[in-house]
Amino acid sequence: STNTKIAKAYSILVIASIFGHGLSMVKEMLAASYFGVSKAMDSYYAALTIPNMVNAILLSPFALIFVPIFIKHRLEDKEAANRLVSIVSNFILLALFGASLVIFAFAVTVIEYASPGLDAVTAANAVTMLRIISLSMFFAGVVNILTGILNAFEHFFWPAVSGMFITLCTIFFILGFAAKWGVFVVGWGLLVGTALQALFLVPIARKHGFPEFYFVSGHWPGTLWTDYCLALSSVRGRLPYYEIFSGKTAYFCFSIHYHHPVAGVVSVCGSIRGKPTPVKSPLWPGRRCYR
Repeated sequence: STNTKIAKAYSILVIASIFGHGLSMVKEMLAASYFGVSKAMDSYYAALTIPNMVNAILLSPFALIFVPIFIKHRLEDKEAANRLVSIVSNFILLALFGASLVIFAFAVTVIEYASPGLDAVTAANAVTMLRIISLSMFFAGVVNILTGILNAFEHFFWPAVSGMFITLCTIFFILGFAAKWGVFVVGWGLLVGTALQALFLVPIARKHGFPEFYFVSGHWPGTLWTDYCLALSSVRGRLPYYEIFSGKTAYFCFSIHYHHPVAGVVSVCGSIRGKPTPVKSPLWPGRRCYR
């Protein structure tokens, strides 16, 4: 039954969260033991700021809005749904790849403006750390997209387990290379762990129904894209995602994240084209929407 599936998904996520947080505690204890509260760790946290912000801007709308739309339409036209999610995924990954190249090339300038006040040594370390972390942005995009797709197909175990790759790799690098590489082992652990997580999830996604990423195309299935734009607009009203299509188990993972400022920005950008026209929402009957 649906309730049984929800309970099973919840149990998997809780157990994975317990193990994941336990490993994270071990990682933090090791990092504190080796590096402590130091300028070396300041360089790491300074380097994380911009990549985290870019990932949040590009990936949050996909995970919180696009995947629920995909879930509905894969039941109606699986091929069209796969095509649309592939096109959107390719655009997101291209944007992440471009952003990582820009950040890598202009790391010195990014640190100067994003983390002013660092001394020369800490700033230099932050630049090196930023270049290492920037390489992980593309893999982080792949991980987030595939996690959303697998959750849409009601597969929660492997995405939840794969989140431990980063923690395990960081622990491995700290124990094996901290004496030689210093604080940079934390950045390398993040990069290698994210890459391994992405490589781990790709064959699983293909096995469970999402065969491949299509090439970027100008063809957008109309109904799917309309629903996506309506969802972006409606999210400004803070409509809970679990009300979109009641009874679908996969929406459990999205129900607690029902609003994000980024969605409002995207929806505003998507609504400036043409004169607003009232339409009947195919997702929420009775709700007044505009296009």
